[in-house]
This record gives sequence, C-alpha cells and structure tokens, in this order.
Amino acid sequence: MATTFSSTAHYSLLSALKNKNIDLKKDNITLLDMQSPDILAAWNRGDIDGAYVWQPLQTNLIHADGSVLISSKEVAKQGSITGEFGIVHKDFASKYPNVVKGYISILNESVNYYHKNPEKSAELLAKELNLTPKQSLKTMQQLTWLNKSDQQAYFQSNGKLAHVLKDTGDFLEAQKDIPSSPDLKTYQQALLNNFSK
Repeated sequence: MATTFSSTAHYSLLSALKNKNIDLKKDNITLLDMQSPDILAAWNRGDIDGAYVWQPLQTNLIHADGSVLISSKEVAKQGSITGEFGIVHKDFASKYPNVVKGYISILNESVNYYHKNPEKSAELLAKELNLTPKQSLKTMQQLTWLNKSDQQAYFQSNGKLAHVLKDTGDFLEAQKDIPSSPDLKTYQQALLNNFSK
C-alpha cells in the first residue's frame, strides 16, 4: 500500500487502520512512501494493491479499476480530523490586526460563495489546479467547507481544534518530522479566536 508519508493522507490512513484494529506488521502490510505520480505509475504496473490519496489522483485510480474503501471524511467522523489552517505569527497579528481580519474575511466570503455557487466555484478553481471543472467539483465536494461561524466551536480553548493540532503534532513527532509535540495547553494558547468574530 502506498501513500505520501507525513501528509494528511498518511495520517488518515494510519488512523483508519488503527480504528479497524489492523496492524501493519501483524497483518503483513507494507507501506510505501510515494508521491502522487509514482503512486499512479505503480498502480498501473500492478506494483501496489492499494493507496491512500487525494484528488485528482483518486479519480485516476478509480478509473484504473480501483474502488474507494474509506474516505477522510469517514475517518474524521471517527475522531481523526485533518484540515488546512492559516497560521500567523503573534507579533504580526498584533501589529497588523486589520490585515489578519481582512484575510479571514476574504476566506469567509470565498467559503460562503462556494456554498451558494458550487459549480461556478469549481470552474474557477479548475483553472488554478489544471483540472476539469467536473474533477474540481468532485474534489471540492469531498471536503468540509467551514465558514467563520462554523469554526467558532473549534476555536474555543476547550474546543476541538486544539486537540486536532495536538494529535497532528504527536503524529509528526512519531514520524520524526518534528523533534517534539507541545502539550495541549500550548496549542490551546496558540489559537487566536478573537480575529474570527
């Protein structure tokens, strides 16, 4: 089985295996670190039996006789959430609060636009990603798009986001991509929830 190590796909794959009580060693599963083009080539040659990947590679594998066993959305419902986050240095945020608020406002506007105009949004994004509008829409529909108000519960000091970041940090530490993962309190204190109101 192949995935890109230290990626969200890798994290979700290991979580999915753990949730199903599948052990790589005991169940004799070899996990290979590969980039998307290499995964597709290995799949087409018959060198791998499975992969955990994102779009549009997923569609390519499905068209080459592949089947989806589980999605990251399903894994997230089981407790292992992945996401994309905007990060700003606290000094920058203190010095330029209007820039940070403006950036958040633009992202929020974009998410709301997508919810109201999914096909048009996919058409616009397709140009940036070099995908067809249909591929772009399929990719976008596999993600959960949270606007500013949807995110509020995550940004509370006892909310989900700090725990998601801690779990991700622990994963990256285990992969030896970072020397150590801070404690939960450090992640909680790093959340700048006053900018998203």
